[in-house]
Amino acid sequence: MVTSGSYGTNSENPITCIVADGVFCFAVDIAKQIGVPLLYFDTISPCGLWTYLCLPKLIEAGEFPFTGDDLDEIVVIAPGNEGFLRRRDLPGFYRTKDFSDPNIQSVLKENRNLPLAQGLIFNTFEELDASILSEMSKICPKIYAVGPLHTHFGMGKNSGKIKIEWGSRSFDSRQSRGNENSPRAMDKDTAKFILLS
Repeated sequence: MVTSGSYGTNSENPITCIVADGVFCFAVDIAKQIGVPLLYFDTISPCGLWTYLCLPKLIEAGEFPFTGDDLDEIVVIAPGNEGFLRRRDLPGFYRTKDFSDPNIQSVLKENRNLPLAQGLIFNTFEELDASILSEMSKICPKIYAVGPLHTHFGMGKNSGKIKIEWGSRSFDSRQSRGNENSPRAMDKDTAKFILLS
């Protein structure tokens, strides 16, 4: 898309922002290369992602790799989850003793790239994940809780409408669409409004 010139800066519809899944670490380089902002839309829950983001802290504190087989042991180094997160609550690959495990390496790479995004979008709402979203904002200050997404669909005239609000300004997802069934590229002013507000 970008290399073909179809959506380059001189095209009629240039790319003005990249929204990518958080596991697509290569999106950082692409956004940087074409000079547009990057937003990661993580489909995993904020709590689930936070367990990934705590891995470097666990390594630094000597809590990972785990010693012993007690999966009910409390994980001490997991801000926002103090006192109740157990080893068994972490993803299964945390039980490996091998730092070269592909899953561990993937998580460490995601840890390096996620803070380079201009924003993180989650399918959650503030009341559900407030403590974790607060911790995440220390890594990436622009956090957008737009969920639960399923409530935005199948509701007659409001179908497909998502509204992001911050301060006294807001962004309505319909501003980035041609019509109900025809998604299009977000214009530059709308992208700036979201990212710079």
